[in-house]
Amino acid sequence: DIEDLERDLLFDNRESREMRESSNRESREMRESSSRESREMRESSNRESREMRESSNRESREMRESSSRESREMRESSNRESREMRESSSVPRIAGNARII
Repeated sequence: DIEDLERDLLFDNRESREMRESSNRESREMRESSSRESREMRESSNRESREMRESSNRESREMRESSSRESREMRESSNRESREMRESSSVPRIAGNARII
């Protein structure tokens, strides 16, 4: 009869609506999950890149500083050796026209 048909139709409509809502909810959750995973991967990749860049910069700076320090130490050592050789030289030094003995 008509009441049975109406009841069946209402039931079908409710079932259809629930399936649609469930499907929409699952789609939304998958999108959100995928978006979150993408963001986390991007952030992780950015963090790793930044850490590698910082490490490389630090190593370059340390090498430059070390090289500069070694260079300065060699120059100072060479200057000191030259000065010591001049000071210990037995050859009289000339100051103007006078000989200093």
